[in-house]
Amino acid sequence: MVGAVADGAARVKLQLIVDKKSQPLYANLSWKIADYDLPNSPIGKGTLLNGDVPTDSVPLVFNADGVAEAIYRAPDSFVRWGAGSTIEGNDKKSAERKVRVILGGNNSSKYNRSIGSIRLKRPPVVLVHGLWGDGRQESAKYSWKEFEPKFNQKTFYDIVSVDYHETNADNFASNARFVRSRGIDRALGLMTDNHFAAAKVDIIGNSMGGLLPREYCRNNSDYCAKHIRKFITTDTPHLGSELANLIQSVNLTPGAGCYNLLLKVNEQGKSIWSDSQHTLLRGALVDLSKGSPALSILAKLSFKAIVGSALSNVLAYDISLKNMWIGLVYFCGYQPDMSYELPVPPYVATPMFLEDNDRVVSVTSQKGTSDEQYRIFGVDHLTVLGDPRTATKIQEWLEKP
Repeated sequence: MVGAVADGAARVKLQLIVDKKSQPLYANLSWKIADYDLPNSPIGKGTLLNGDVPTDSVPLVFNADGVAEAIYRAPDSFVRWGAGSTIEGNDKKSAERKVRVILGGNNSSKYNRSIGSIRLKRPPVVLVHGLWGDGRQESAKYSWKEFEPKFNQKTFYDIVSVDYHETNADNFASNARFVRSRGIDRALGLMTDNHFAAAKVDIIGNSMGGLLPREYCRNNSDYCAKHIRKFITTDTPHLGSELANLIQSVNLTPGAGCYNLLLKVNEQGKSIWSDSQHTLLRGALVDLSKGSPALSILAKLSFKAIVGSALSNVLAYDISLKNMWIGLVYFCGYQPDMSYELPVPPYVATPMFLEDNDRVVSVTSQKGTSDEQYRIFGVDHLTVLGDPRTATKIQEWLEKP
């Protein structure tokens, strides 16, 4: 290993190999860690461990093979918060920083020799797309194609995108397994391949992608506690979406105009039904309904939420979402709210949301039980990821200790 990620858990084994004849020269010395910029400060340098107990130094003890070892644990934040505005500012602009490995005297002797460095970088980031999304970076339909360049403009983050586009309309339980196999484990393996110790990842989930980590952690709480550092959701229906409830009710009345609208959406490549007779809804559409059993049992993880909200009297931000609502107004008699006026025959449509929304999910549902929220006005469900405010706020949250 050449370094570690600043996740508060990654460990690096330090080794010094000395022939038996030379070992007396190292008597009464200890392993120590120091920061290049702050040699006498504990801020942001990580710690040595005595078992699992943090310690400032570990005595240099050679085994029969002439090997002396110590374990270093990385700090929990890449930015050295509390070290002053200059150092904090420099860290925010840097992809890596280093700490020194020192052999020092046990009794504050003058002997203090630097024998190497440990490189530190930010934890890897796992992206989880939503319903009908695509996690393949090479795909033209890549869900994060507008977000990722803004978020990782300075290439500070090693990013892994979970892809489950083949089964994305299946129920939560079916797709949740990919959070680990195609996300967390893959990201940690990537860091190991690049010779950086890593124990935890940061997860960003968009829309339904913010529910799948909660579903996975429902039955794997110990694994999640060990390997997830921070969890952020964007426009996620933590309490479900009225739109999913509408689709369920429409599914019960085949042949109606609103049902025919679903047929058209299904023909456009959206997986609405799991059977050729168009009677059985895909599991995700059932699970996403307000009050669904699947929502009620999700793990109550700590997370922060980006909350998108469309402005009144704005027709649409995304043309496909606009066209969907034109169909819902015309064929189903529903509009998002009273502020959303669509160019259809003049009759009164029923508001689907009784509060602010992103044209798919209400603000209350997006907040869920989050620890902190950031409201972005002037976006809809399909444009929130492309807004630079989203990338900037997520960067800020990930940097904080």
